[in-house]
Amino acid sequence: MLCWSGCMVQRSKEWIPGKESRQGGMCVIWGKGKRRGIVLLLTAVMLSGCGVAESGEMYQIREEKPAKEEKTVLEVYAWEDEEKNLQLLSEAYLRTRPGMEIQLHVIPASEYSQQMMAISRGVKEGDCVFFPHIAEAAIWVNKGLLQNLESYIGELEAGFTDWYQGDKQEYKEYMCPYRMSRWAVFYNKKIFEEREIPYPEGDWTWEEYAQTAMLLTERVGVNRIYGAMGFEPTSSWWRVPARTRGANNPLADQDLAMFREAAKWCYDMTYERKAQLPYTEWTEQQGRTNNEVFLGGSVGMCFTGDWSVSWLNEKIEEKNLDFEYDIAPMPRWEEEPLHNISDAAVISMVKSTVHPDAAGDFIRFVCGPEGAAILAERDYIPAWDSEEIRETFLNSEKYPEHREFFFMEGELSCVPASLGYSEAMEVVQEEIMSYLLQEQSLDQCFDNIEHALKTMKAKE
Repeated sequence: MLCWSGCMVQRSKEWIPGKESRQGGMCVIWGKGKRRGIVLLLTAVMLSGCGVAESGEMYQIREEKPAKEEKTVLEVYAWEDEEKNLQLLSEAYLRTRPGMEIQLHVIPASEYSQQMMAISRGVKEGDCVFFPHIAEAAIWVNKGLLQNLESYIGELEAGFTDWYQGDKQEYKEYMCPYRMSRWAVFYNKKIFEEREIPYPEGDWTWEEYAQTAMLLTERVGVNRIYGAMGFEPTSSWWRVPARTRGANNPLADQDLAMFREAAKWCYDMTYERKAQLPYTEWTEQQGRTNNEVFLGGSVGMCFTGDWSVSWLNEKIEEKNLDFEYDIAPMPRWEEEPLHNISDAAVISMVKSTVHPDAAGDFIRFVCGPEGAAILAERDYIPAWDSEEIRETFLNSEKYPEHREFFFMEGELSCVPASLGYSEAMEVVQEEIMSYLLQEQSLDQCFDNIEHALKTMKAKE
């Protein structure tokens, strides 16, 4: 028997050449070899810490691999815009949890109801679900599909600013915020400079925004530069001016009245002031997103959220574009205080999960300081609002320069966790789309909305 560094080789006449013998945790392969081969092998063995027996016979030893342990696999669902964030968060999480795997299912935001039905019927397995806002999560809570998170993430609550609005306060225990979107006016610095118009800074109103957009708008050759973006008619961004007044819920009469004023303001910006990209021209954009249109240089300003920062910066760097932008605070309604639009993206645990502890651990990672640091470095505003995390976001050397305008003082304006919210918004959106496309009048539009909402409330 020979031994180097505790690695043993032994000879047995009972072994059959070419066969393997397993002893304890070792696997031994036996075979014939010439003497010169032994010298080479001995050299290698002395370096590696394994041994060789008598001359003329060679033994190769390797450590037998233990049986592969089964890993805990979390089935995670998220909407398509979050794919990159979730990839990075999952990779960071798994680095310190070797016994875990994450299966990420990316779905369009419009398919949450289908996924909900599949999970509720047991057709699909699920452990965690990411929601773009709390209203969507509230539907799942009401259906009894989500697990109460209080015992899993209770200690995290102290790290969040106000993030929940809704008439069902108990629903808050079934979701945990990981991102808190903030809005601002993004503007193309070059267009402002060419027209010698000062950059917008500080407090301003929607009327001042409109006046600035009119000054920026002009025809350049066969192309027209618009002062403001405008948005495709199928989106609900026409209501942004109302949201800066604190109006979010179409089921509330006061909010619905502000929605009407916001829709008219957007209509006038397009057809009366002619200062924003017309709704009818969005069909010519060939599927381009708002960010792509803005980056294309055909609009001076657009209002959007912090998520646009990451996308714009990545594209500018990737394509080496000569494009400079900055942000200004969101405008406020005349004679009214500013409400800061801020919606929480949340994560929940599926009630039927077979891995509740692992799912809870993943949720704590994503929503806590570790996940927040990853999001802040990617130019997203996390829900975890420590001084260190906010400094990470604010002190970035990338665009925009005035990131502090994302954090203006004022009450937050959030999508509510109301069960009828999503259905009501579908009704409102369909009618206002027809109005913005000049297919019906404002009065007819809201007559239809009020009738539909009244019918919907009567069914409750």
